[in-house]
Amino acid sequence: MWRDWGSTDYSLRRSAPGAVHLSVAGASDVQMEVASAKTADKRSATDPILNRRLYRVHRVLGILYLILTVLAVVVGEVGVVQSLWYHTGAPSSGFVGAIVIAGPLASLHLYASEGVMLGKRSGRIASRIIATVFLVGFPIGTILGLYMYSQMGKRWQDSGACVAT
Repeated sequence: MWRDWGSTDYSLRRSAPGAVHLSVAGASDVQMEVASAKTADKRSATDPILNRRLYRVHRVLGILYLILTVLAVVVGEVGVVQSLWYHTGAPSSGFVGAIVIAGPLASLHLYASEGVMLGKRSGRIASRIIATVFLVGFPIGTILGLYMYSQMGKRWQDSGACVAT
């Protein structure tokens, strides 16, 4: 496709997934890769998810915390109804604690998953904070935290990865 931009003619064409050729009238061809060569083979041009493994970890944990929050609300409501019906006093505060803790954790994981999926810096920072907190929870939290850190190292894919070749 040829475009006229002022007095300069240029052409853009896609040659392979993740690669774009730029031809400028009177200049040599310039090839640009949208992603690094290592990741271009793994991702198709239509795949919008960067950092797929870390995205899945955050998404699954976010959904699990969301389910825990909904269950705490439902069970807490049943406890409130029973306490009012049988005049036994206040319901257990454990359910309120589950709502107060699991709700924000679910939203934090879902926020981090969106940032990780798009390769944003905010997603990486949120993932680091979550992974650091997880390291304390031995043994499962430690394993999850170390796995999350391993995905944020050399395997991290930024949203603005553009390399000229």
